[in-house]
Amino acid sequence: MTKLLAFLTLMILITAVMISPLVAVVTACLLIIIWAGWAVSHFFLLSVPELTAVVVQHQAEQRFARFLPSGQHWLRPFEQPTANISLSSQTATGKAVGIQTSGGLPLTIAWSVSYKLEPLRVQADKQVKAARTLPQKSAITVEMHMGNVLQHIVGEMALEAMCRPGSHRQLERQVRQQLAARLDSLGFNFSRVMIGPVEMPAQVQVALAAAHERRLQTELEASALTRLHEAIHQFSDKDMARLLELERIHALGQREWVAVYEKQSVPNQPVAPPRWSGTNGHHSWELTSRNA
Repeated sequence: MTKLLAFLTLMILITAVMISPLVAVVTACLLIIIWAGWAVSHFFLLSVPELTAVVVQHQAEQRFARFLPSGQHWLRPFEQPTANISLSSQTATGKAVGIQTSGGLPLTIAWSVSYKLEPLRVQADKQVKAARTLPQKSAITVEMHMGNVLQHIVGEMALEAMCRPGSHRQLERQVRQQLAARLDSLGFNFSRVMIGPVEMPAQVQVALAAAHERRLQTELEASALTRLHEAIHQFSDKDMARLLELERIHALGQREWVAVYEKQSVPNQPVAPPRWSGTNGHHSWELTSRNA
């Protein structure tokens, strides 16, 4: 495109010279003004898109110069944009492997972090590091710090605490606070931290499943005892006395009643049914029934 414009400019100057020297001078002045405006707008006026920040470097000294937000900006001499930083929401995901609890049990924890980059609020002493990190290494930086944060927090927790209801939400809140404390100075703004499945060794999962089953059985038994206790409280004293008497009679019958089975020895004769005998208090009786 630049070569085409230069060729057209040359053709215009040749045509103007052929017409008259005065026309050639005026045409040359106009072309110089046009080319100067184009050069200024092309090399010194920078247009930054929305949701984008630009890293500007001083070319002569090969050093970081400044961050520029969205909009139109005049570049200073020897300044040149070198990288763009996305200001839209970003997400980093990963798995932290070998995270040990306070008891030394290794865990694998899946995680997801949503964040935005805000380079314009980075302090002057951190801007050089931010300029190197934010354009291409923000996700890697989050992943590196995420592993350290998880080890720091989970390392102080027992396995039982990791399995309690609400432990994931508490862990997410603690991780977000520590990530913000570590990376806020570099322009990171964390909006959400999500902790995914926590993978344990197979033998630990089996032990936890057995413990969960025992806990459910205990809860069922406790619930049954509670219902029985409530039912007992609904009986009057007379009802309880009757129940106790029935229980006493039942226990007495199991101890003292005996069934005797008599078998006939005469061939082709019907077999007599059993004969029941027993005692009840001071009275005794016997009941015998035989077929004729």
